[in-house]
Amino acid sequence: MKRVEKKYRKINRDHLTGKNLGLFNLYYKVKDSGATRFLKFSGKDKTHLDKVRELFESGEFQEDLYIHESDRMKYYEQATLSLREMIKDPNLPLQEKFSKSYDISKEVMKEFFEWEASPKLLQISDQAMGEIDNCLSQDEELGFFLVTNILSKDYFTYTHSINVGVYCMSFGLQIDMPHEDALELGIGGMLHDVEIGRAHV
Repeated sequence: MKRVEKKYRKINRDHLTGKNLGLFNLYYKVKDSGATRFLKFSGKDKTHLDKVRELFESGEFQEDLYIHESDRMKYYEQATLSLREMIKDPNLPLQEKFSKSYDISKEVMKEFFEWEASPKLLQISDQAMGEIDNCLSQDEELGFFLVTNILSKDYFTYTHSINVGVYCMSFGLQIDMPHEDALELGIGGMLHDVEIGRAHV
């Protein structure tokens, strides 16, 4: 993969809302005479931002979207804020809340292991694990069912790390461990392979 492509990360459109459009640049990928280029879809310029929001929210623009590697912290911070608002929604099924929390944690760990991101990025995963804890705490019996039925079965290091963390945290809650301790146990499980994973990058 050419360096130009490594500078850009495909993002999950579900983490974007009208509120966080304009906080960082978004790009889409085109092939031009065999070369890959990334063209700006939206930026921080407020002049066309309303039109961009309208186009994005209408669903008319279906291209994959990317961020530059320099904006990944901003993107994940905003994704976590959006997640926090979603978790508060009483009408959203618990399974969907858990899945989205899990997905953000998995994306952050993938970024860390595969792209040599700064360890500061792991703070975002800590926050997402906190939201997983909120989901599991809403209904502990159903929460444990979600853990056993949603976690991915692949063996990439980043997925394995999240799975271990969630299993540890759910176990702590099942044995009535205080929530703060269960969350710490989960974060510890999530980070158990960090040094090994970093050594293999």
